[in-house]
Amino acid sequence: MYIRLGFAPAIVVSSPSAAKLFLKTYDHIFANRSHHEFSYLVAYEQRNIVFGRYGPYWRNMRKLCTVQLLSGLKIRQFEPMRKAEVGSMVDSLREAAASVDLSAMIMSVNGGMTCLMVLGRKFEERDLDDRGFKGLMSEAMAGPFNLGDYYPYLRWMDPQGSARRFKKIGVIFDWFVES
Repeated sequence: MYIRLGFAPAIVVSSPSAAKLFLKTYDHIFANRSHHEFSYLVAYEQRNIVFGRYGPYWRNMRKLCTVQLLSGLKIRQFEPMRKAEVGSMVDSLREAAASVDLSAMIMSVNGGMTCLMVLGRKFEERDLDDRGFKGLMSEAMAGPFNLGDYYPYLRWMDPQGSARRFKKIGVIFDWFVES
C-alpha cells in the first residue's frame, strides 16, 4: 500500500512475498534514505552507514565496514572482549539486590563493546555529557515527530525547535568523536 506522510512517500508491506520483493529483489530501488533533520545535523549530513544515502559513497563505507570491522577474523579477535563484557554484566545482575533496568544495562554493554571494537577503549556513560549517552539520545528523540521532515517548506521555521536541539547534540557528538 502506498501512502504519503506529508510530502514523504511511504510503502506499507503486509505479506512475506511482497517484503521479499522490496527487501531482496528490488532493494537497490528502495535503499535510499530520505532527508531527516536529525541525521543531517548530527550525522554529518547523512554521511554514515546508518543514515547515509544509497550510492557509491555508501557502498564503499559498507565494504570498508565489512572488510575491516565485521570480517570473520575481526569477530574472532574480539571474542574474549565480548565474553568479558557479558560476564561483567551477568556478575552485576547477580549482585543487584533490587530491580534492574535491563534495557539500559544491555544498551550500556552493547555501547561498551562497540567503543572497544571501533575506538579501542571503553567510555563511561558520563564521558559524553553530564546527561550521559542515553540521556542525550532520549533528548534527541524526545517530542513529536519533526514536521520539517514531512513538510520541507516548514523546515526553515523550525516550528518545534528540533533543529536547535539537534545542533546542540551534534556539537556534543562532534566533541566526543574529536576527543
